[in-house]
Amino acid sequence: MQFGSFTAAGIMLRPRLLAFLLFLLLLSNESVAQQRGVVADAASHAPLSYVSIYSSGSTKIGTYSNFDGEFTLPVNLQSDTVVFSLLGYQSHFQELEKIFSTDTIFLYEEPLQLAAIEVKAEKKVKTRMGPSSSSGNLRVGSNLASWYSELAVFFKANSVTPLYVDSIELYLLLQDKNSKGGYARVNLYTVGNNMFPSDPLINRSFLVKAQAPHWRGKWYSIDVSDFLLMMPENGLFVSVEFLPTMESDVTSKNTSIRFGKKYPLKTFERIAGNGWRHAIIQKLKPDYSPLIRLNLSN
Repeated sequence: MQFGSFTAAGIMLRPRLLAFLLFLLLLSNESVAQQRGVVADAASHAPLSYVSIYSSGSTKIGTYSNFDGEFTLPVNLQSDTVVFSLLGYQSHFQELEKIFSTDTIFLYEEPLQLAAIEVKAEKKVKTRMGPSSSSGNLRVGSNLASWYSELAVFFKANSVTPLYVDSIELYLLLQDKNSKGGYARVNLYTVGNNMFPSDPLINRSFLVKAQAPHWRGKWYSIDVSDFLLMMPENGLFVSVEFLPTMESDVTSKNTSIRFGKKYPLKTFERIAGNGWRHAIIQKLKPDYSPLIRLNLSN
């Protein structure tokens, strides 16, 4: 009877053992399917933060490197070629099978083209375009998409004399007061024939960290005066790009931009690799627009 009981117990254990072994096999296959690596500057070998990594066949499936340049390719990235893209660097195209044979992907920096201006001895005039107040009870952030989301607003100066952009300001806040912080990236675009954002205005972008103590929000300023960026006659777009990546418990999924009512700006959006469109949030609440502003001078 005792022997019979032992045999029955053994039979009962076999399905559990098989299930456990199957779990280990699946876990092993998943770890093999995910390729980890680092993206770095080819000259300095310094890691590059928040590089876009996506399939050459579809920009709708992708990921980012984290703040330390580390990345993990998603399992559903089915492509022969993977694109590594960061504004200011040459895009790198790598065959998927070759990524598995190297730990580091190097990107080569593109030279920065600065505009040539004529300096005149005249009084400097400063002006601001955009909201002066931070009031607003509406916020939109990176929880819009699993990969990335981007909001862009349109600026156009009605000035006889040329104006140059000195700084860009935006009002960011954190979703959770206990958050350790989050990141967003600011980009500049030209105006296309359809009056939508088109090509990058300059081959540089600007990373902004929303600081944890300011979960209620505050203005963040980006100094771009060294770029000698003249406001184009047909205007420009300023965008805020939310980066849903995790790094030491810091994730832009906690980061939002506040919307206000006192200075309406045409707002556009693109989400997870889709094209630009009129922002849905502005269609629902036409009086609201993101709190982004420009400081200019002649």
